[in-house]
Amino acid sequence: MCVRDITYPQRYPNVDSVSLEETDLPIAIHYIQAFPNLSSLTLRAETTELVQLLDNDAKELKERRQLNVVEQLQYGSWTSLDHCDSTLGTLYILGLQCHIRDLRVRVDIEGPASMLDSVLNDARPTTLTLDRFYLSMLSNPGFASVMKGPAVRQV
Repeated sequence: MCVRDITYPQRYPNVDSVSLEETDLPIAIHYIQAFPNLSSLTLRAETTELVQLLDNDAKELKERRQLNVVEQLQYGSWTSLDHCDSTLGTLYILGLQCHIRDLRVRVDIEGPASMLDSVLNDARPTTLTLDRFYLSMLSNPGFASVMKGPAVRQV
């Protein structure tokens, strides 16, 4: 992919906080380029499309995440964010490759525990809030494994 194809034309260097609801599936590099000095992000993608991607064997969901991760590794990401409030599906797709000090994860889709594990490994939060997680998710052995694993060591 050519840099020209992924470059976002607008820059808002003085913006340090962004809150967007019901967005299209996110392209991380566009947010990173548009808001290079961001410290707080609230972002929630539209749930219907996430559910459809998860229902279709999650292959496209994983591909979108992988593309976001690769672009950040190749073209850069934020160094860190002070706060991020987002949904599990949105965070999974974003694949943010930066430390997020205070991470709030809301349930939008009931994905596998591996999705949360990926998000936590990417963000390496020191403060973690799990919002609206279902009892069925919390009692899942995969979830317990994630919460005992290296992804939450610094929490």
